Amino acid sequence: DVPKADKGKSSSQASSAPPKLIDSVLLGQGGGDAYLNALRARIGRNVVYPTTAGGQRGMPVWQIAVSHAGNVKGIKLVRSSGNAALDYAALKAIERSVPFDPLPNNYANLVYIVAPISVPFEP
Repeated sequence: DVPKADKGKSSSQASSAPPKLIDSVLLGQGGGDAYLNALRARIGRNVVYPTTAGGQRGMPVWQIAVSHAGNVKGIKLVRSSGNAALDYAALKAIERSVPFDPLPNNYANLVYIVAPISVPFEP
């Protein structure tokens, strides 16, 4: 199960070690971190454009707390797209994408991944 989205509150931590913050904006694009590239692609395949978005496009940014096993421990909206329907579509894409693959061995036991999720308009 995926925890409910947390709009602006911190996710609870499963361990006493501080989680590692991984910025997929910097590492998850072309030639970057293979795990983040795969995670972003998986979420992207699960985006469904909402009919209530009125033809708008957007890119909300979500923070996803992922355990070493690939389970989602928390989701937080970091930056809204300005359209609640697009924000929600991105959240649902994340939820449809879990569980994620286990984290690579060189990752911490719990990481926060900051992921901008494009919700393109496709008529």
